[in-house]
Amino acid sequence: MKTEASEPKPTATPPRRSRAAWPLLTATAILLTSVLLVGFVVRARAAAQLRATAAEASAPEVGVIIAQPSAAARELILPSTTESWQRTAVRPRATGYVKGFSVDIGAHVKAGEVLAEIETPDLDQEFRAAESAVREADANAGVARLNADRYGKLLDQKAVSKQEVDERQATFKAAEARQYTAQANLQRLRELREFQRVTAPFAGVITARRAEPGNLVSANNPADAGLFTLEQVDRLRVFASVPQNESRGIQIGQTAELLLREFPGESFPGKVVRTAGAIDPVTRTLRVEVEVPNPDRKLVAGSYAQVRFQIVPTAPALLVPVSAVMFRSAAATVAVVGEGNVVQLRTVQLGRDLGTQLEIASGLQAGDRVVRNPNDTIRPGAKVQVSAPADGTAKGK
Repeated sequence: MKTEASEPKPTATPPRRSRAAWPLLTATAILLTSVLLVGFVVRARAAAQLRATAAEASAPEVGVIIAQPSAAARELILPSTTESWQRTAVRPRATGYVKGFSVDIGAHVKAGEVLAEIETPDLDQEFRAAESAVREADANAGVARLNADRYGKLLDQKAVSKQEVDERQATFKAAEARQYTAQANLQRLRELREFQRVTAPFAGVITARRAEPGNLVSANNPADAGLFTLEQVDRLRVFASVPQNESRGIQIGQTAELLLREFPGESFPGKVVRTAGAIDPVTRTLRVEVEVPNPDRKLVAGSYAQVRFQIVPTAPALLVPVSAVMFRSAAATVAVVGEGNVVQLRTVQLGRDLGTQLEIASGLQAGDRVVRNPNDTIRPGAKVQVSAPADGTAKGK
């Protein structure tokens, strides 16, 4: 019986169409995942943008200014009073009666010019007595000299003793001393009589006369205000008290200007000639003297005036409006808008108060954006909207 060998059964293979579909399914899945991720990212970004827009819309609006340094030089105007360059009371040197005046108030006189004459009857009598005393002293000295010489010759002849010669020599020396004293007194009275003519010690103007002809004047009366007041007014002294914080800007030799109300729109040049060199501990000011030429005598001594200085600061300060400064915990503070419009609060040191503006000595830098009118609710780290572009309103004049 013939046996047929069993044939192997064919193995089942997947259809070609199913094997080719796997890559397509994979790509489709990747594409769908990418679409979902992109959609998620877009929605997240949109939500973040919406949140940022909402936050920005809720941020308060503030106006800012740019902090800029003040001008390199600034004016300092201080009150003062004009004073004559020299001023003196012309007093009598001789006691007597006023004979007459050669000048009166308002007269311009030269140095050495006669101002008044004084009659001195008592002085004249003293002078005559002194002349007599000199003649008597001269005679006594002459006799004493003759005696001394005579006794000296007798001593050579051994007719007198040495003691007698010494006595005559002593008598002669005493007579010489009295002669010198009498002559010195006469010279003193002679010079004193020269003061019968009262003269001007320097060129100037007579600003006061305090006696009349016939008045008795005394040379040794400390309460006497004098016959005249004489002032030199071809140049004036002007004194000003400079505040301590401005004293470093004043230098000897720098120019200044004198301003008076009676000369509107006009100024008179001057120069700083000296300073006190020390701060007054009571007023905290530096006394400064300014010399102002007055050759035409247009200015009058004793007038109220103002002195204008040009102050050049060593480190120019920054200027901000008064409204920009807050006072918190007894410290001056300003609000600065930094990067990202985020608020920063900075403590500053104030300088001068210029009315509508304040100087900031430290705590700010040039170019900082300072909130013009901060309110009490502003806090550091808060985000704000800048409602107006920064301008130069804080720039110094």
